[in-house]
Amino acid sequence: MDNKVIQQISERMRDRSTEELRTILSDNDSTQWSEEAFEAVKRVLSEREHHTVCLQHLEDAHDIDGLLLIIADQTSAYSDHDRKEAAKVLMNIKDTKATAGLLKIAKSSELPFETRTIAFSILGKTADHQTVTELVEMSKDKSEFLRDSAMETLQQMDGIQDIKAEKAIEEYRRLKRLTTRTKRALFAECNYLSFVLGVVLVGGLLFPTLIGTWVYFASATPGSAVDFLKEALPFLLGQLASSILFAASLHRNGKTAWGRFILWALAIVIIPKLYSAKTGNEMYVLGGMGSVGLFILSGYVGVLTKKLIVRT
Repeated sequence: MDNKVIQQISERMRDRSTEELRTILSDNDSTQWSEEAFEAVKRVLSEREHHTVCLQHLEDAHDIDGLLLIIADQTSAYSDHDRKEAAKVLMNIKDTKATAGLLKIAKSSELPFETRTIAFSILGKTADHQTVTELVEMSKDKSEFLRDSAMETLQQMDGIQDIKAEKAIEEYRRLKRLTTRTKRALFAECNYLSFVLGVVLVGGLLFPTLIGTWVYFASATPGSAVDFLKEALPFLLGQLASSILFAASLHRNGKTAWGRFILWALAIVIIPKLYSAKTGNEMYVLGGMGSVGLFILSGYVGVLTKKLIVRT
């Protein structure tokens, strides 16, 4: 058997539960598993049995430092399964030093997210004052992972009677709801003005001016400036009016005011026809999804421009 292949398979097998591994051996399905796979399973089970004995000795000796070392050790000697078992043993000891060690692991930015998540999952099964206080402080951290993990852990705890923790959880839930609403909107409320300006200035003025100029110079016999204005002005005015009405159909929080949106959709159909009937000239307005897409893109150009200006 190829020892290198066995080692590679062992790495994958370490992610499986002990029950799964024992089932593989008991079923002995050679059509599904190779000889190397069976050997890898045996080695992983042997490792776990050895580590279980070690964990039992550490628990009996109340060796908190040794258990914390297993959780934080990132060498191949220990798997996530071993780390989880060591974390469970630590909580069984019920010692303030054990809790402090788990909190330190949870906060350590040098450790992988998986290891820190193990610490948080075990901390969620206790509701002592030290843990709750530390988690509330973590909920104010700049790190999104630390902040979210701390709040999720607090919410898992039973019987919390801490005013600060309750307020932190309430504020976290409020911000989550606000974030969810913001994700469904076209833009955040702080970007309302820049989005609207982008719609009007880019979609309502710049776009029709560029199109009118291109049409004028692309024509076979371009006329005077007056001829250009006669051709371009109706399109410019139509797009400008359309952009203003579209901007008016948006709430400050980025949501669409559907009543005003329907009025805008009707207006870009009716106004050009009324203009043509009264003046005898055509008024061109980009309509349908093309117009919606243009104005949304123009709005984001406005938001991006604002961010660039603020950054400089």
